[in-house]
Amino acid sequence: MAYHGLMMPLAVYVFRRNKETGAPVTILEIGIDKGIGMFALLNNLNTFRASYRYYGVDIELLTGVREAVKYMIFHPDCWAGLREEDSLVYLKNDDKIYDVVLVDGDHSYETVSQECKMLPNRIHKDTLILFDDYYGGKHGGVKIAVDEFLQHNKHFKALNVRAGATRLPAELQSMTAPFEAPLAVGSPEVLDALSASVAVIEKNIVSNSGLP
Repeated sequence: MAYHGLMMPLAVYVFRRNKETGAPVTILEIGIDKGIGMFALLNNLNTFRASYRYYGVDIELLTGVREAVKYMIFHPDCWAGLREEDSLVYLKNDDKIYDVVLVDGDHSYETVSQECKMLPNRIHKDTLILFDDYYGGKHGGVKIAVDEFLQHNKHFKALNVRAGATRLPAELQSMTAPFEAPLAVGSPEVLDALSASVAVIEKNIVSNSGLP
């Protein structure tokens, strides 16, 4: 997961959404790899005491990742589960609706385009989707697939979530460098909320202040 630096503002976003709706936030992550982003996100959410349901899917789960999640401490209204399965099979058979979707699996056009075709059945109008390696990836396949998704779902807009990270002091910019990689997709209101969460983290990093 190349966008692990985004897990701080994403946790703020989930925390705020949980408080706004009063319901646990459902999160789907496609592509876990070594779990760097997943562990950062879950740790931050547990620190904020946000209520959530996390579903992680990877075609091959590392034993260490699975074991580490098993021994994590979760608050009563928090849950995380992992599934070793092809993302397309999972999306085809799944019946849940997600508030946040992280797409960082197979970066080929063939796979991402199929995931994009299945996603509308698993999301709602205020779902936030993060596509990793939109600006890179295998032969630019992610960008082509996501652009097609946006053309067919015009109510969604896109945002480069690097946002204002370059305004940080030079010694802190390395912490937010992964913001260059992903593209955020959602309604204008959702993207505004994500941008506000990025701003909170920028301010808190510089001032070393507390929770959002």
